[in-house]
Amino acid sequence: MSINSDDITVYSCMSGGYDEIQEDGRLYVPACDRYKHNRLNAKIPKILSHKYTNTEWSVWVDSNITMKCLYIELINIFLEDDANLQVGIFKHPDRNNIEEEIAICSRLSLDDKSRLDYHKGKGSGERLAYCGIIIRRNTDLVAQYNERWWAEISRGSSRDQ
Repeated sequence: MSINSDDITVYSCMSGGYDEIQEDGRLYVPACDRYKHNRLNAKIPKILSHKYTNTEWSVWVDSNITMKCLYIELINIFLEDDANLQVGIFKHPDRNNIEEEIAICSRLSLDDKSRLDYHKGKGSGERLAYCGIIIRRNTDLVAQYNERWWAEISRGSSRDQ
């Protein structure tokens, strides 16, 4: 499969003034102002890519990540394994499951305890994803899953792993 760079939107969102703009061609979309927490305001464009991009592919990159390869190369790496790829993510580099993630987030106060408890027992035994980079083929099915994912974040923990 041949992908043209015009078919890809690479984007980030900065909120809270923590990170520096990366000069790697990514688009910076504005954060929302709906929530008290900057993390949630930046998470809306992260999760709802179909509302922020209109190309065949989108690549979300957390604003604190410096890329060391071309975005098109990244997509091609995922496509080598699955030519029908809809969404590409990496496994979490430090933790293997949701229970480990909850323990770390609790210890570091990364979310309210009640919101973290929402996830207890869900996904037990499943690999934990790292969502600092998300590759998506912008299809109707992916948009539906984005909406479901946002609904989970809205009613549960703001964590997206």
